[in-house]
Parts: sequence; structure tokens; C-alpha cells
Amino acid sequence: MEKLFAAWARLLERLFPDPFTLSLLLTLITLVVAAVWTPYSVGELLSFWGSGLWGFLEFAMQMGLILVTGQALAEAPAVSRILRRLSSLPGGLSSGVALVSVCAMAAAWFNWGFGLIVGAILARQVADSLAERFGEEQVSRGLLGAAGYTGLAFWHGGVSGSSPLAVAEAGHPFESMVGVVPLTETVFSLPNLLLSLVLIILVPGFLVVLSRSGIATKNQPVEPLPPRPEPRSIRLGERSLVLVMTALAVLWWIRYRTDLGLNTVIFAFLFLGLLVHSSPSLYAAALDRATGSISGIVLQFPFYAGIVGIAAKSGLVEIVSNGFVSTSQVVQESTGFQPFLLFVFFSAGLCNLFVPSGGGQWMIQGPIVLGAAPELGVEPSAAILAVSYGDQWTNLLQPFWALPLLSITGLKPAQLLSVTTLLLVWVGLIICTALTFY
Repeated sequence: MEKLFAAWARLLERLFPDPFTLSLLLTLITLVVAAVWTPYSVGELLSFWGSGLWGFLEFAMQMGLILVTGQALAEAPAVSRILRRLSSLPGGLSSGVALVSVCAMAAAWFNWGFGLIVGAILARQVADSLAERFGEEQVSRGLLGAAGYTGLAFWHGGVSGSSPLAVAEAGHPFESMVGVVPLTETVFSLPNLLLSLVLIILVPGFLVVLSRSGIATKNQPVEPLPPRPEPRSIRLGERSLVLVMTALAVLWWIRYRTDLGLNTVIFAFLFLGLLVHSSPSLYAAALDRATGSISGIVLQFPFYAGIVGIAAKSGLVEIVSNGFVSTSQVVQESTGFQPFLLFVFFSAGLCNLFVPSGGGQWMIQGPIVLGAAPELGVEPSAAILAVSYGDQWTNLLQPFWALPLLSITGLKPAQLLSVTTLLLVWVGLIICTALTFY
């Protein structure tokens, strides 16, 4: 098994030497698949691609902000001490991957952006701590990086899940089809809570088994973290200005902010970082040191936006989803077994490879799934969750969301994917088993 795993890691390294290469490869794959499966010409598909390139400009800025503000927050002396103490708790690789995975998944259940940055920073801190105490040869950075990424395979069943939130408010686009579906029927339903509990136990457990089996990615040199400046005294005027601005921010949030979306996480990181640094100049310097990590986002997000443009405008996502729906009808008629939720899960997982955005995918796939569910006798809430599970599942194979983690941990895509592809199989088995009994 160790030899097979090593061979798999080498193959991935050759296929995907860096994240940018992978984004270009996915662009070509999407273009070819759309040319074969949809009625549009290559020229028309290229127009979809070109017009879609700039669709993620706002989102790219959001991701860049959450990355640099999260790193700057982690660099603050008070937070840095907490992270060092937390990262020093594991007595070895097994306890390290368990700690990182549980923290990343728990944080992602409340907000996926928070879970992403917590998992990435903690994975790097734990890896550095273990390497310092036991030697680099005793640490699998790829395994720890995968542990920090598990929150992205868990988030969509939590309170920031795009699909459940989208149908929980009056006036949503599909209200005429299913009405308002409250979170008590999706996120806070007993089946979803039980599955979430099972996943947060079995996913870290699986990583612990991998760590003890000797199957782990070989370490590669990683870039050192930016050096922290020497501490200096903070002037009373600086500290007073920070306190006033933070108080104004809190008052504004209490008075006007109502949602718990990605902007709320950025807002919290931004002002928490300012507060714990206690100095505008020190905080600005910390942000400046963190900006180098967003180069991958700046370069690659336009290409992923182009992929979404092809998949959405060509009807590729609808073709895939309709195919799974019609197949489930045939299977039910011939066998009596209702595989609709399983097929929705797999179709959502496949669509996520081409449209790596939970909200964007739901707008495309939602009406197809919600329209078919009543005809097949399936509760809309169950269909919504099946889409959510499928979307989060193939994040383990989709490098789009891994870019911030790769930047912070210094990992290569192959180091991460060689572990997350195993997790993909394990998580898929767990969710499919749960959906069978929904």
C-alpha cells in the first residue's frame, strides 16, 4: 500500500506540477466536454469563456482579503501565542492531524471561510511545531494540509451552506416551486445533524489511520514564514485610535449587519486584526507581508470564472443534472428502488468540478432538482441537502478552494491531492450510506 500510494503521489506530481497548470487543464477539459455534449460551436464556447473571465472579480477580492487578514490576525502577538500553544499540544503526527481536522471542520460548519483559514494556518503551525520537536522526517505536511482542508468537505451542511440558506428566505427564486424551506428542515434537521456528527468523527479518524499506516506524502521544502518584526512600544495615540475605530465597527455591525456571509468573516478578521495588533502601522505591515500569498488567487480565479462561464451558459450543468434525474426515474421504474438522492449527490459532485461555487451551482442545478423531487416523492429538503453534500464532496478533488491553503502551507497540489483523493472515497461512502436511509 505504501508503494502504491507513493506511485500515486508521483503521478499526481507529474500531472499537476502547480495549481496554475491544473486550472489551464480544467479549462481545456471543460471546453472539450461542452463541445461534445452541447449544441454550441467552439467559437460560441470561446465567447462564453471570454465573457466569464471577469465573473469572479468581487469574489477574488473577498478571498484575497480573507487570506491576508486571516494571516495578519494569526501574526498578532496574542493570537500567535495561542496558536503556538495549540500547535504544541499534539504529541505526534496522529494527534496533529486529528486536532487540525476537527478544528477546521468545526470552524467551517459555522462559516466556510473561517474554516478555510483556520485549517490552513493551523496545519502550517502544527507541521512547523512537529518538525521543530521531532525532525522534518517525522512530519507529513501533505497529510496535515489535507487535515486543514477537510472543512471544505463539511461546510455545506452547516449554517453558512449556500443551498439551505438560499431557500430559507421569502422571495427566493424557487419559492413558487417549494415555498420557503426553513433551516430547521435542512441544516438543523436530525438527519443532517447526525451525518455532521458522523463526519466530524470518521474523517479525522481516517486521517489518523493514514498517519499510523506509514502512507504519507513525502515532504518537500517549503518557503519559511515571513519573519516577524521586532516588537516595539505602541504609542497611546495609536492604541486609542484603534479602540475608537473598533468600537465604531462593532456598533455598526450590531445596528446594521444581519447576515453571516463571507463579508461578515472578512469584517471580523479585519477589525480583530487591527484590535490585537493595537497599532495601525504594525497592522499595515502585517498585511503587507501577507499579500504575497494571494498571487495564486489573482492569477487563477479568472480562469475558473471562465470555466463557470462555459459550463453555465452552454447548458452543460443542466445536461449533467437532467441525465442523472432521468436515470433515477428509469432505475425506480425497473427496480422499485429510489436512487434520486444518490444521483443528485453524484451530479452535484460532478457539476462542482466545473462550477466551483456553492451559490452559483445552486442557481443552475436548484430548479432541476426541486422540479423533479415532488414527481418522485422526495422531500425538497432532502434534495437540497443532497446537492449540498455533492458540492462539498468534490472540493476534495477541486483545487479552486485549495489555493489559499496551498499558499499558506507551501504545499504542492500533488501533496494535497494524493491524500484528499483517498478522503474523497471515504467521505463519499459515508454520505452515500446516509442518503440511502434518508
